[in-house]
Amino acid sequence: MKLQKNRTSYLSTNMKRQQYYSDPTLKTKQTKLWADENFNFFSGLISHYQFARGSCNTGNTKAIIAAALNKKASLNKSLPLNCSKAEWTRHFAGWTKIKDAESGEQVQCQILREWQFQEAITKKSKLYYCSGSNRIGMPYGDIDCHHAWQTPEMAQQAQQIFQLFFPSLGMASDRGANNWIKVDRGSYSCEKANLILLGDKEQNILGLEGAMQRVLAVANCFADFEIKGTFAYLDNGQWQWGKYGKLPIHRPEWDRQKLQELVDQPVIHIQEIEEFIRQVEQDIPQSVLDEMNAEKARRNGEEPLLVDEEMLARIKRNWGDRWHEAMHERIQDEDGNCWIEHQYLKPPSVITTEVKTPVENIPPIQPVITNRKPLDVRVNNVDLQDEVDAFRRQRLALMRVSRALGRVPNMEEALNYIREQNLYSGSWEGNRDRTKRVKDILKRLRRTFDPSKIKKGSVQVGKHKKYVSRKFPNGIKWGRERRWLDDECNVRSRIQWTYAPTDFVAVFLDIVDFCLNDQPNENGHVPTNRCKRLWNKLFAKEVISVRWCPRKFAACREYLSQRGLFKITDRNFAPGKAMTWEIGQFFPGSETWKRTKVRKVGGQSMTGLASANKKEYEKEKEYNTLLHINYSPMSMPVHYEPPRRPP
Repeated sequence: MKLQKNRTSYLSTNMKRQQYYSDPTLKTKQTKLWADENFNFFSGLISHYQFARGSCNTGNTKAIIAAALNKKASLNKSLPLNCSKAEWTRHFAGWTKIKDAESGEQVQCQILREWQFQEAITKKSKLYYCSGSNRIGMPYGDIDCHHAWQTPEMAQQAQQIFQLFFPSLGMASDRGANNWIKVDRGSYSCEKANLILLGDKEQNILGLEGAMQRVLAVANCFADFEIKGTFAYLDNGQWQWGKYGKLPIHRPEWDRQKLQELVDQPVIHIQEIEEFIRQVEQDIPQSVLDEMNAEKARRNGEEPLLVDEEMLARIKRNWGDRWHEAMHERIQDEDGNCWIEHQYLKPPSVITTEVKTPVENIPPIQPVITNRKPLDVRVNNVDLQDEVDAFRRQRLALMRVSRALGRVPNMEEALNYIREQNLYSGSWEGNRDRTKRVKDILKRLRRTFDPSKIKKGSVQVGKHKKYVSRKFPNGIKWGRERRWLDDECNVRSRIQWTYAPTDFVAVFLDIVDFCLNDQPNENGHVPTNRCKRLWNKLFAKEVISVRWCPRKFAACREYLSQRGLFKITDRNFAPGKAMTWEIGQFFPGSETWKRTKVRKVGGQSMTGLASANKKEYEKEKEYNTLLHINYSPMSMPVHYEPPRRPP
């Protein structure tokens, strides 16, 4: 009975297999699902407008893409508010049809869709792409060994060297290899990201392509390296062309395991590529690559040429009736192709006998090992020594280091800095979670850190503009009582009011943030002359439009210190000595007052009580409002404007 049951199940399974292989609809359904999986992943990385099927010449032109996107932008502005999906579809119907300026005919802009992936998978045709204007793109390193003297071992060597430095999905190709990487350009523009990937020889800018060529030259690897699949984007109505790459979906070895490897592959931040280029430029001179290129040119000149109809006509023209003598020196391979040396293309009178040097054996891989130096930055972390939370302590320290460097440090630099500054708790070797914590901090910093807005030694203008407009929409009004003796020796007093608008308060906080967080003095002093000098420099460069005023600066200092944004710990000042400031609990970006505290009722703890008794407990939050003001001790009185008297 059991044998009969197993036989029945085997027959049913076999019938299902025969039905799958005989039924074309099931094959099409499986292929469509596989194409949809590939489209859902790659569509977020590549451009939806600059792509080509089969050949690079079959894609949209620059003019068609730019005209279609500009038309879509104009339609989007005229889109009615709160429209339905059907209205939106009718509104954008036919937006890809563009009138060609030269022929006057209607042409349509192709858009990336699922059926194009299905066609590439079923027909095994190539699908060319460029990285889109999204934050994460997918360029790849193209390794070629197309010349006769280049061997497949050279391509494997170059692929191993590339994977030593960058996590990538490597796949072998015809006399070469490809390595796909996922790059996060952060806040960099597409133009700057392409400049980092490709470089610029005219402006003497080394990119990733030139840096890897130098590394291969040091390792004595003769494979050719090129970066493809760069970013394509629309800039001021003009489409900026990207460099075409190839998707791996047409290959027979492409399967779900390869796709999952590419999905799980870590993303490389553009700053890590910049750091790699900076190290290569410092350690490997350009002369090493020039010598390698000269040797490649010499070997390419000695490489035999394929004899085709055009080559045969050239030999007959140069040799005349003696062309059979030149063809007698030809070399025939296993496929029946004929090859001939370069010297037989010249007339027989100028041919000289030269000894051909054999191709040298390629030595094993010698990766470049760079000695990283400790971070040379001046950051004051004295206030972080008393911080109990290790995550908060190390996060603030690495944020300050990133602002001082103008970039996010790598893992090794961050760990060395934390160890040098004693920003860790316990023993250094005993904590296993420290590496995971620092890795998470650096990952968050790379998502939010914008190096284009901050440089070493510069004020971040506009950083607190939104905060001031929300907290002080009418500016700041501060009064100071002035007393004097009249002619009859009577004490007279008057309140002198000073008004600081919102623009002045925003610049004040930007400069104070720079003096207390970015570039603080070691003794904690904040000289007014330093703030004045920074203010005047920003005004001279037309970065700000507000002039310096000492009375308004004093008003902002006293008014905001009353509200706990910062503390003036030492008010004594003299020539050569300034007041001492420190960050308060209500300073923007470091508010500690938002932490919730649980209060006991009746001396009992909240732990272990029933849910009905939890209603008796209250959560208190200390809000920075006019009703909850923590007054700091001051040596001078501060008066506020009294209310208007009744009529």
